[in-house]
Amino acid sequence: MLTIDNNAPAADMTPVIAAISRVRLAKYGEPESAICDAICQQLTDAGIPHRREQRFGPRCRADIWINGIVVEVKKDRPSRAALLQQIDRYASQDPVRGVIVVLEKSIPLPQALHDKPVASISLNALWGIAL
Repeated sequence: MLTIDNNAPAADMTPVIAAISRVRLAKYGEPESAICDAICQQLTDAGIPHRREQRFGPRCRADIWINGIVVEVKKDRPSRAALLQQIDRYASQDPVRGVIVVLEKSIPLPQALHDKPVASISLNALWGIAL
């Protein structure tokens, strides 16, 4: 059960972003579950508690949940409009303190939604792959 603190400050996502930035996959095109597994391993190595597939609101399920930070993993390059709609819905939920979107291919996203920070991490950019 999630505890909702409407007075909770926006999340400091720096340690989570640092851990995710260390993710390296054996090959391009891994399934989304393999990307989530690699992220969870980095979070564990960094001592960051997390949960997989956490429900936190109506039609809202985080791929990875870290104390109010939603990590949403997307394979390839999803529709920007659909992705924005999804993360806007996530950010509108009270228990959410921030959203990190992990993409294989980058998509420009706003820096905040509903006064909560939004970060985008492009795995291809981390690996130096130009696709």
